[in-house]
Amino acid sequence: MPIFIVNHKLKTGVAVQLSQDDQKHLVKSLRTKTGQTVLVTDNQGHLAECELKATKPVELIVQKVTEQKKPYNLTVGLPLIEQSRMEWAVEKLTELGVATIQLITTERTQGKKFSDNKFKRLKKISLEAQKQCFRTFPVQILAAKPWNKITSDYTNIYFGDLNLTSKKPKNLENTLLLIGPEGGWSDSETQALTKIAKPLNYPSYILRAETAALVLSAQLIN
Repeated sequence: MPIFIVNHKLKTGVAVQLSQDDQKHLVKSLRTKTGQTVLVTDNQGHLAECELKATKPVELIVQKVTEQKKPYNLTVGLPLIEQSRMEWAVEKLTELGVATIQLITTERTQGKKFSDNKFKRLKKISLEAQKQCFRTFPVQILAAKPWNKITSDYTNIYFGDLNLTSKKPKNLENTLLLIGPEGGWSDSETQALTKIAKPLNYPSYILRAETAALVLSAQLIN
C-alpha cells in the first residue's frame, strides 16, 4: 500500500483529511478494510500510522507519529534527454533519496526547450515514486538552466567523467553532481569543470546519462 500525503499537521488521536481522489483510491482501488493501518505523511518528514475507522465516509485516526530521516543533501544536475529516459531517472533518483533534481542544459544538449507539460509530468512521476517508496519529504525539481549558471550555489561539486574519479566527500552538505548529456561533455566544458569540480566515473562501461545519474548518485550517498 502506498503512503498518502496530506497538507496538515499530523497529531496522535486526530483525524486525517485525505483528498477525495485519495479516499476513492484507498477504499475502491486498494480495497482497504476498517481496522487496517494506513500510512500518511505531511511532506515535512513525519510519518503517521493511522487506523481506518470507517469507509462511508472515510475516517482515519492517527495512532502514532514518527519523524523520518531527511533526504541526502544532494542535488543532481540532470541533462535534458529523451523524455521517457528522464522520467525513469527522476523516478529512481526519488527512490534513492536525493533532495533536488536540477534540470540542466549543456553545449551538446539536444532540444533545449522543455515544455510546461513535460515538466509537470516529471513532478507527477516523482510524486508517485515518493508514495511507493514511503518517502516523507518531496523531491524538489527545478526548471532547466545552463549547468555553469548554478555551480556558484554549491560547496561540493562533482561531475561525471569517463576516465577519472575522486574520493567522495565525508558528508553531502550542499553537494551538486553534474551529469553529462548524450555525447558527453565538450572539451571546453571538461576544462571548465576540472577547475571547479571533482570527477566521478564508473570504470567498466560508458553509461547513458540516466544510468550515470543513478550510479554516481549512489556512489556519493553510499
